[in-house]
Amino acid sequence: MPPISPQQPSDFLLQDDLDLLDETELRRLVSEVDAFAGNGKGLRVSALTFEQWQTLLMRRLPPSMRRGQHDYIYVLPDRNDPQHLLFSPGAVQGINEGSRPMQHAVISAAVRAIPTPLKGPLRKGINEIVLEACGERLGMELFGRTYPQESQFVRALLRILVAEYGYRESEWALEMRRNPERCLFALRKTKFAPTWASYIRQDPALAEELKAAPNKRKYLTDKLLDPGFSLTSPFGKLTAAAAVAYLESLEQERQDGPR
Repeated sequence: MPPISPQQPSDFLLQDDLDLLDETELRRLVSEVDAFAGNGKGLRVSALTFEQWQTLLMRRLPPSMRRGQHDYIYVLPDRNDPQHLLFSPGAVQGINEGSRPMQHAVISAAVRAIPTPLKGPLRKGINEIVLEACGERLGMELFGRTYPQESQFVRALLRILVAEYGYRESEWALEMRRNPERCLFALRKTKFAPTWASYIRQDPALAEELKAAPNKRKYLTDKLLDPGFSLTSPFGKLTAAAAVAYLESLEQERQDGPR
């Protein structure tokens, strides 16, 4: 493949007549993640030569960060197509050698590249949980530790759904990532909703908003999908506290047993 020209920044596709055997395991891994967490058709993979990878890093990184970056950056998304993942030679080698850190990096990048309507904290949290679900599916121990607060928040919501409707947490996580509105509709139909509303009323401004909302339960879930939603906002903090309190009450009921 000819060197990447400055006029073709996203032209990283491999030619069909090149030997792809050394990339088979990498492509298989990304394909399995896409089939499990996406639709099996969205992600594209290009493994770059050392020279192409260096050219890409020179373009994408500021001068202060370029030195030695090829030693620990192994995958970048194509700026013109976020579902097109660009891998370094080190990524191919690491996957072929069975490196667990490299498997984690590749699977994590694949999960992040799969489209989802979720934004902000919910997206960060669900990606961590789906990463772990992918690891379980592939027989690997993978742990999302990049966004612990976000994943803890989302996991609490998923556990409420599991307690109310059944199914596995990983199944709700995948559904949340693909169709968040459907999951949040289910969430506002749970017994958790009154507890949630009572916590939100602790903030005067939010209490006024909730009072004025024509559909109070929909107001709660719509706030989660608001582009400005933050875990550090009053709504975020009160929602997290409500979820923890509700799950603790369920656990206490379980321990007490039937009366």
